[in-house]
Amino acid sequence: MNFGYKLLENPNIPTLKPTEMDLLYYLVFNQDNSTGEVLGVKYKDVSEATGMVKQSFYNSLYSLQKKNIITYQRHEDGAFYTVKILDNDFPDNISRSKGYINLKRTVFHSKEFKELKPQEKYLVLYFYKRTHENQGSFCIYVQNLYKNLTLLLGVTDRVVRSYLHSLRQFFSIGIVRGKYYITYKHNIFKEKLEQPERLFKDKRIICEMAHKLKIRNTNDYEISQTAEFLYQYKQMAAKAKKDLKKIIFEAIKDTVSGILQKDRKLSYKLINILIKERLDKDLKKSQNQISHDREMELIKQLERSSLSKAKKIVKEEKFA
Repeated sequence: MNFGYKLLENPNIPTLKPTEMDLLYYLVFNQDNSTGEVLGVKYKDVSEATGMVKQSFYNSLYSLQKKNIITYQRHEDGAFYTVKILDNDFPDNISRSKGYINLKRTVFHSKEFKELKPQEKYLVLYFYKRTHENQGSFCIYVQNLYKNLTLLLGVTDRVVRSYLHSLRQFFSIGIVRGKYYITYKHNIFKEKLEQPERLFKDKRIICEMAHKLKIRNTNDYEISQTAEFLYQYKQMAAKAKKDLKKIIFEAIKDTVSGILQKDRKLSYKLINILIKERLDKDLKKSQNQISHDREMELIKQLERSSLSKAKKIVKEEKFA
């Protein structure tokens, strides 16, 4: 959910259409920060989050790829997409040090932000970046600001003024001696969503599984509950030396096997039981194998010890 400074510098982003900007925000918020990928992207999920109609979703997806902002791959089994956001992956400290804006902040999910025009949403990021780089505030000559923004956004001075007026709910904006002084409001930007960041990534993994199995009747609560199993059973799966994602997928598959597509849903309570049963079985098998290996090693050690003693006795008898 990191919106990187490098992505923000893409020259096509300031002039995105409303649905394109909404889709981009949705993708960034749901991406795996280490790879820039968004798993299990489907029209239905995007529509529930943004209110976007079906044709707008497909048009925006195609347009973002054409503008070199994303690439995507369509999966025939479930008609969903894996999307890669270009120049927006953060696999290590070096990439993170180049700068980003964390969209986990509640302001980016507020009614006030969602009602902004696409260029105004861009300017929230643009000004947050500029103020953040300058310890919370920056100043610029009035004529320079208008010159920069009219060129960047392709609009008139009058439109820029209306945008600045809208942004006053997020920034303190004032003119002193021919300069704009812009400061982000700390109380607006400081709060973050309560859910841990890992959960958003894990939810995309579960969404992809659900789409592959053509599970249509699901909701965010069921997806979240199922996604928690990726964290809950992580250590247990590691001890059993098993692929947890594969176990969860097979558990989900078993719960919908033989059920019509229109009636399939994520029965997370039953899924939980199946995961635990399989991991308990695998862990017991793994422990038995470890015990067996230890037993065999002890036998080998005893055999080596006995052989050594026998050789020693033979040697002593030979020289007696």
